[in-house]
Amino acid sequence: MSTAPTPHRRRRGAAAVTAVIAILLAGLATVSPARALPQSSEELQFHMLLNQLRTGFGLAPLSWDDGLAATARNWSSVMLQSDTLMHDPNLGASLDWAVPGWTRGGENVGVGWDVTGIHNAFVNSGPHFANMVGDFNRVGIGVQRNGPKIFVTVRFAKAPADAPGSTPTGSFDGVSQTGEGTATASGWALDPDTTGTIDVHVYVNGGWGGATQASGNRPDVGQVFPQYGPNRGWSITLGGLGPGTHQVCAYAINAPGSRGWNPLLGCRSVTIRRLGSPFGSIDGLAQRGPGELVVQGWALDPDTTGAIEVEVWVDGVKKASGVADLSRPDVQRAFGMGDRHGYRLVATGVSGGWHLVCVRGINATGTPGVSQNIGCTPVTMPGTPFGSLDSASSPRAGVVRVAGWAIDPEVASAIEIHVYVDGRWGTRATANTSRPDVGRVYPAWGSLHGYVIELATTKGPHQVCAYAINAPGTVGTNPLLGCRPVTVG
Repeated sequence: MSTAPTPHRRRRGAAAVTAVIAILLAGLATVSPARALPQSSEELQFHMLLNQLRTGFGLAPLSWDDGLAATARNWSSVMLQSDTLMHDPNLGASLDWAVPGWTRGGENVGVGWDVTGIHNAFVNSGPHFANMVGDFNRVGIGVQRNGPKIFVTVRFAKAPADAPGSTPTGSFDGVSQTGEGTATASGWALDPDTTGTIDVHVYVNGGWGGATQASGNRPDVGQVFPQYGPNRGWSITLGGLGPGTHQVCAYAINAPGSRGWNPLLGCRSVTIRRLGSPFGSIDGLAQRGPGELVVQGWALDPDTTGAIEVEVWVDGVKKASGVADLSRPDVQRAFGMGDRHGYRLVATGVSGGWHLVCVRGINATGTPGVSQNIGCTPVTMPGTPFGSLDSASSPRAGVVRVAGWAIDPEVASAIEIHVYVDGRWGTRATANTSRPDVGRVYPAWGSLHGYVIELATTKGPHQVCAYAINAPGTVGTNPLLGCRPVTVG
C-alpha cells in the first residue's frame, strides 16, 4: 500500500528545495559501503540506484558528501522519532552548514519497507524525479530504521568543485574466483593530496567485504603518475562466497585530513562455482512413450571445460547414461566454461506411479572431486488408461455399435474394452483397430488402439457405457471412457 506523494517546493536565495514522498511497499533491500561513505546497506543502495538512473540519462553521477549525509541522517532520526514524514523547515541552514557556498539544493524524503520500492516511487513522482536528475553535483543520504520500517532523507546540493586533485582516483580492474568459495579483487588507487598510500574498502552484495591498502607494485600506474610512484596497487581475497553470482564494489578512501570524498572505483560481478565435483541442474521431466521418461538439464565439472558423463537413476536404479554435450548458451553466460554442457537422456522401464529421479554427474578423469548427484526430483508417471467413447449407434435392428479408442500409458500393446448397456454387462473386445489420428497424437504408442464393438440388445432407448481395462500387472485403474444414449430400431 502506498500514500500519494505530497510534493511541494520552497526557495531560499538561489536554492530550490523540493519534494516529499511516503511509500509503504513490500520488497527487497540490497547493497552497502564505508565510513565517510554510506554507513548502511540502504544508504549505499539508494546512492547506487540514484547514480545508475543519472548515468542512464547521460548525466554525471553525484558524489557522496559526508556533511550532507550527516544532516540527512539527523533529519531521518527526527522523522523516525515522531513517526511523521515531513520536510526540514531549516533545510537552508542545514545546507549552509554542510556545503558552504552551495548554489542549489533539494530534498526527497520517504518512508517504507524497502529501498527499491521507495526509489521507484521517487522515480515515478515528477518533483522527486526532477531532483534525482537535477543540476546537482553532490548528494548525502541518511537512513534510519525502526524494525522493518525505514525513513530516508536524500539531500542534493550543487557546490563549487573541490580543488583539483583533492579526491582519490583509481580503478577496480577485476574480480575472479581463486578457490572454493573465494574470489580475489584487484585494482589501483591514489589520493592526489598525499604521496602516502590510501585504503580501499570492498563490499560484497551490499555487505562488508573487507579493507586493504593500495600499496602493491603497479609499474603501469607509476609510469602514468610518476610523482606518486608505482606502489598504488590493491588486492583483496574475499571469502565465504556461496555458489552463484555476487556483486563486488570497491571504494577509494580519502586520505585522513585531506579534502575530497571516497569515490566508488567500480562494481564487478563474479560467479562462484563449486570446485572439484560436478554440479548442474535437472530442468525438465516428461513421459515420451510406454515406460520412457525424458530427463533434461545441464551438468559440468568446474575443473574442465569439456563435457562430462551423466547418469539417470530412478528409485536408486540406473536407467540411462550419456554425455552432457548439448548446446546450452545460458550455461556459458553464467559460468563462462563453454556452452556444450546440456543433456537429454531417456530412462526406460519406468512404471506408472511415484518415483524419485536423480541425475549423477561423473567427475572428470584425473581431476579433483567426486561423482555426485547434481539434482533429484520426484515424478509421477501416468498409469491409468485413457481414451474416448466417440460414438454409439444402431446400424440395424437389435444391434448397438460403439466406437472409440484407448491407450494404457505403461504399455504399447492394445488393451481390453468392456461395454455395459443400461448398467448391465454387455461384452468385451480389444482396442486394436487402426486409428491413424490417435497414432499422430501419440506416436510412441502407434495407431492400433481403436475399437468398434457390436452387441445385440432389445428395441428401444438405451444407455451404453465403455470402460478401458488397465493392462495386467501395471499400475492404474479401469476408467470410464464415456456413456452415450442410443435408440435401437
